[in-house]
Amino acid sequence: MRETPAMTLADEFRQSQLDVCAELIRDTPYRPTRFLHEIGQHTGDEAVEFTCRLIMQPVISSSGFRRMLALDRATQTIEYQVLLEQWRPLFGERPDDVLDMARWRLTHHGVTPPDAVVAQRR
Repeated sequence: MRETPAMTLADEFRQSQLDVCAELIRDTPYRPTRFLHEIGQHTGDEAVEFTCRLIMQPVISSSGFRRMLALDRATQTIEYQVLLEQWRPLFGERPDDVLDMARWRLTHHGVTPPDAVVAQRR
């Protein structure tokens, strides 16, 4: 009997984003087609790399980001998701300032980033 390998944190992140996409499709008129395709076709590590490129090149993702904000789904944007404490190990040590860009985009659009909420509670 073959053992199923344990999921890495990157695999868990990928699955979480697939779940977010399924919820959006089920509950809203928005269909994150490109994002779903890219995340769905790759490994967890590749999904993390794609996410970083998406955040660092906002021209690519700006329409989806704005659409989700208009649907009052800011907490489901990839910018918000990468700032959640559980995913920070995947993005926090990167030289390309992914977390800073995600935080800037959220605050620039009037959304309080999740790490700011935690800091306010302390």
